[in-house]
Amino acid sequence: MRLFPITLQSMMQNAIRRYPSVFALLALAVLTSLAYSNALPNSFQFDDYEGIVNNTVLHELKNIPSYFIRPTLFRGSARIDWRPVLQATYALDYAIDEANPAVFRVTNILFHIGAAWLIFLIVAEMDRKRPLLSSTAVSVPSIWLCLIPAALFAVHTVNAETVNYIWARSSLLAAFFYLLGFYCYLRGPLSGLERSSRWWLAGGVAAMGLGMATKATAASLPAALVAYEFLFLNPAGRNPLSLYLKDPRRLLKYIPLAAILLGYTALRAWLLPRTMRQFVSTSWVGRMTYLRTQFRAWVYYIQHYVWPDGFILDYPGFGWSTSLWDVRVLVSLAIIAVILVVAWRARRTQPILSFFILWFFIALLPEASIVVRPDKVTGHRPYLSHVGLSVVAAVLLLQAAIWLWRKWKREHWRESGFRLAYAVAIVVVLCGLTGATWKRNLVWRDGLTLWTDALRKDPSNARGYMTLSMEYADREEYDKAQELMDRAAQLEPRNGRLFYYRGYLNMVLDKDDAALANFAVDLKIHPTQAITYVHVGDIYRKMGRYDDALRSYQIALRLNRRYPEAHFGVAMVHWEKKELDQATAACRKLNELNPRQRQGYTCLGSLLMHQEQFGEALRIYYKGALRFPDDATLWYGLGTAYEELGLYKEAQDAYAKSSTLLRRSAIEEKVKKTRPRRAD
Repeated sequence: MRLFPITLQSMMQNAIRRYPSVFALLALAVLTSLAYSNALPNSFQFDDYEGIVNNTVLHELKNIPSYFIRPTLFRGSARIDWRPVLQATYALDYAIDEANPAVFRVTNILFHIGAAWLIFLIVAEMDRKRPLLSSTAVSVPSIWLCLIPAALFAVHTVNAETVNYIWARSSLLAAFFYLLGFYCYLRGPLSGLERSSRWWLAGGVAAMGLGMATKATAASLPAALVAYEFLFLNPAGRNPLSLYLKDPRRLLKYIPLAAILLGYTALRAWLLPRTMRQFVSTSWVGRMTYLRTQFRAWVYYIQHYVWPDGFILDYPGFGWSTSLWDVRVLVSLAIIAVILVVAWRARRTQPILSFFILWFFIALLPEASIVVRPDKVTGHRPYLSHVGLSVVAAVLLLQAAIWLWRKWKREHWRESGFRLAYAVAIVVVLCGLTGATWKRNLVWRDGLTLWTDALRKDPSNARGYMTLSMEYADREEYDKAQELMDRAAQLEPRNGRLFYYRGYLNMVLDKDDAALANFAVDLKIHPTQAITYVHVGDIYRKMGRYDDALRSYQIALRLNRRYPEAHFGVAMVHWEKKELDQATAACRKLNELNPRQRQGYTCLGSLLMHQEQFGEALRIYYKGALRFPDDATLWYGLGTAYEELGLYKEAQDAYAKSSTLLRRSAIEEKVKKTRPRRAD
């Protein structure tokens, strides 16, 4: 009876020993899936709607080549960038199941698993060169030592925003390629082996290129490689300048990476000249003010890695630091100095500790130094830096455990007891982090839960009140929406976006004159926001001011020629003016630009029915119903087309389908209204 479990145990140990990388991948996949399994029902949030859901250029795979040469396709507004690889992943996700957030989030989880696995591979490669445990220390299998930092990264709550927030995939994906490029260099140019080094070099260069085409934060990869070479491949202990002066050939492996950086800079200057001019000119907030604020941000990120409960999606209350003598800046600089001194002193005895401390700061430099970003701190910005903190935490936990064992060990507490105690401690930490991540995922369930959490932690967040006001407006709780909007106005009466949100709220309350006044102020501040022109056009159309409405829609289309709501507005204006040919052309254009949007089928089908083109209307409704089988309106339109063509049996079936969908929708709405709301 005892032979089977013993044999099974030995087989598992043998499999782990022979295929450690496969075992690590499976273990990390299981851990990550447990931590994020409850995140799949979460909705899109914040920038997800403008950047993905309403960005029609992502809805057709044929547009993927255009992402590489047309940065204006990045988002549905004037905020443009060049991130074609990121956009390609969004397009592929949309092709699977359209705007289903679960599909997008599964992709995020898969890349997160890949990033954690690359951490394991990198630490394992380093461990082969400089073992984490010296020969005099206790013996712990190397695979477990390398797996712990990867597992910490996989389930740590500080990464929950990057995994949950689809628009934050840029940070996740860039980190994945960054880690891949670093690993390729470890296996190739930095391995000391000539054989197959060129292939690893090519892989590293390609990975950096993909990373730069995802987000510019990948630009710090060469600095991380130099830090590694200085700490691990520098037996004489020279400083970096002497290291390369004594042996200039060491620089050859960095030439392809330098070419990537130069090519990227030139490409951005060509595709985004305005953005590049803004980069070199004076920013809206001084660069030194931003840098001083980021000193505090570095400590903020470390603090929340240790205790992640206080992380917030949006944190304007963090405040700017306009003076170097700000006490918060001085304290942060002192903490940073102590950490860097520790890294320097440990460089010979604990190079892996020193290296990953440097990794934390190097990874933050592109976005958290002098390149001014709109937000002072974010939850997804330090995603790549968390790699460094995860390895540092694992090393410090191991060293602390060994120190305690040596200090308090007794004759009856042997190494096996130490290993068991250490394993139990790690399991407790991982379980605690998994539970905290599971809880944080629930905060991301929808806009109401997310922004309520943000305001609970930072009641001074005017943007939070405005966004939460819109959530209540969408739920038709207008008194609550107005209360929150008034609170935002009290906090920041000159906030430019306040006028847009007020205009939208007044629009849904049918206060058209007030809405137009608010939108007019917003357009003076943000003249390139296409969505505002669409709302203005909708109000003018409702008021019967068709020429003004058409003018607003056309401005929106000049800003974003693929804007579906603008095309729909143009069609409705022409229809109401009895200009059916122009209305049909606009609806047809809408359907051609985005055949994955149901609005185009409804618009075109209705117009064709109105013009008694029943056969063509039948074809449009049929295609729409096949694509959107849960849309009662399309099934009803299909029924009317069948009926006009004398196909009464088919019409009856289509009407029955429409009625079933309407009843189901009514039941769901009734359940939603009677369900108790979560307390704020």
